[in-house]
Amino acid sequence: MHRRQIPSEPSVEFLDEPVPKDIQARLEKPSMLFETQM
Repeated sequence: MHRRQIPSEPSVEFLDEPVPKDIQARLEKPSMLFETQM
């Protein structure tokens, strides 16, 4: 993925580190995240 070239992308840093349950839940259910934002 070319997103690694973007330093402003925090999700890239979490790839090498343990993913917090909060973020992990968002990755598992991205559809719910968009629904809550909208």
